[in-house]
Amino acid sequence: MIRRDAIVGIGGFDEDIYGADDWDLFIRLAKQAPVAVSPHHEVYYRIVKGSGSAQVEKIEQGCLKVVNKAFKIAPLELQPLQNKSLGIVYQYLCFRTLEEAAQQSSGLQAIRYFNKSYRCSPELWGFPTLSKFFLRAFIIALLPPKLSRVITIKMRQCFS
Repeated sequence: MIRRDAIVGIGGFDEDIYGADDWDLFIRLAKQAPVAVSPHHEVYYRIVKGSGSAQVEKIEQGCLKVVNKAFKIAPLELQPLQNKSLGIVYQYLCFRTLEEAAQQSSGLQAIRYFNKSYRCSPELWGFPTLSKFFLRAFIIALLPPKLSRVITIKMRQCFS
């Protein structure tokens, strides 16, 4: 929970940052006041195809703005975390792209995001994560959309 006056005090959401404006807000809030972390999920995002949260390329640009903005002001001892932060961003985008899976190009886009994530932070990709990703990406990239949707739904049911 965040007090309204705290949000107003830091200038509210940065409307120039698409898809990651909440992340930017939280970073700016944390700079101003102590933050307590809850081990539980307090907020769930509902993502609908065609909604703002489904436009992964625009979200990528917003996330990159947030990371660059945060590390411009971060202390020197935190600078080594920039690559890991970028790796996490690209890993998130990778899986978001696979969730959309509207067409075969989604699989190829996910593979491009994987490449960027792996180059920034290879330790994020342990074998189970890596194998599930490649299996889904290749199914989406190589099979017709209807068949790939059926298979990925079955995979989610099996791996859940």
